[in-house]
Amino acid sequence: MKQNIYSRFPQHFRNMLKYSFSIVEPCELLRIDKDDFNTLLKSCSDTEWSVRLSALQSLPAMADWTKDELVALNNHCQILEYPANKVSTKTD
Repeated sequence: MKQNIYSRFPQHFRNMLKYSFSIVEPCELLRIDKDDFNTLLKSCSDTEWSVRLSALQSLPAMADWTKDELVALNNHCQILEYPANKVSTKTD
């Protein structure tokens, strides 16, 4: 049974909300302040950036690259996880 969670907020909160949503099953919601969310997002982003740079620096093929070249390359990379023992094909 769908519930409109928006209707359960007091009127003064409804005026502050920009979005509403419906839930299909009971759930718990987590509210994070914007500043805390941005801090967390930056921390995660910085950690992933460092992991990618370390991976690039550990590759023998990149041994002759300067740190600035690796940083420039790293800015265009992303980490993708694939299931083990699965054939990957490009679908783009």
